[in-house]
Amino acid sequence: MEELWLSGHSVLAALVALAVMLVLIGRNRIKTRSKSRRLPGPWGWPVLGCIPRLGRLPHRTLAEFGKRYGPLMFMKMGSVNVVVASSSKVAEEFLKTHDRIWAHRSPPTAAKIVTYLCNGIVWTEYGPRWRYLRKVFTLELFTAQRLSAFQGVRKEEIVRGINEAIITSESGWM
Repeated sequence: MEELWLSGHSVLAALVALAVMLVLIGRNRIKTRSKSRRLPGPWGWPVLGCIPRLGRLPHRTLAEFGKRYGPLMFMKMGSVNVVVASSSKVAEEFLKTHDRIWAHRSPPTAAKIVTYLCNGIVWTEYGPRWRYLRKVFTLELFTAQRLSAFQGVRKEEIVRGINEAIITSESGWM
């Protein structure tokens, strides 16, 4: 009778999986020490965060979380830390009173590649450069004269996009 021993590859895979699990548990324990200063919020899975808990109706789930954890809560969305404001008063505090603190978004790698190291207005950090770019956009690109000059081009692109969507839907590609 043939003996069933673990091959070298399966032992190696098991050791790697065990090492990854121990690293995640150790990292999680280190983070739990600093959680005492963290906002309340739902627990999350080690890699996925709270994404699986949101379900098919994430807006309702977030409303339930808001009732349970309060108007300001902490969540992990994948590996990204997120602060959620679930009441209008707290959202107003974030967006109006402290808007400059929260104005910057960390650009993803794809944005850095596509926008030449984030030189555009979308990913530029709030500051003198962003204000300059906004001024250029407002005074040069989005004037009434420029917008009316390109109205025909915009209409053509809208018609082309709608026709493309119709053709794609009829062909059953999606």
